[in-house]
Amino acid sequence: NLTNETLQGHYNEYIFNRDLEECRAEGVDMSMVEFPDNTPCITMITSKGGILSLLDEECSLGKGSDLSFLSKITTACGDNPFFVRKILQKETFTIRHYAGDVTYNVTGWLDKNRDTLKDDVRMLINASGDELIKTFV
Repeated sequence: NLTNETLQGHYNEYIFNRDLEECRAEGVDMSMVEFPDNTPCITMITSKGGILSLLDEECSLGKGSDLSFLSKITTACGDNPFFVRKILQKETFTIRHYAGDVTYNVTGWLDKNRDTLKDDVRMLINASGDELIKTFV
């Protein structure tokens, strides 16, 4: 979803904005033309203090949890019009993406986001004949 949101932002910037500027330069009145700006949504997800950085931060904490992550993003993003949190839904939040609302369940997010090596990759590295490679585990 982030990729689609970013692509739409790129499209908005390089197609809509540039076409509008070109029309204005040619004297065409473009004051009535509007299109949604999804930059605040992208920023909410990707910026420092945004959803992804808070997820990384929560993963680095020894006692971080999915629900404490949800609490942190609710505090950080609660005033953002692209973020919706329904208190009765204890493990979910919604992002108002360009293409539509998407509800995310945070259960298991921290485990999925932790940068851990899979067991078979660990075994492969340990089986290496190169002592330097073995130190990477």
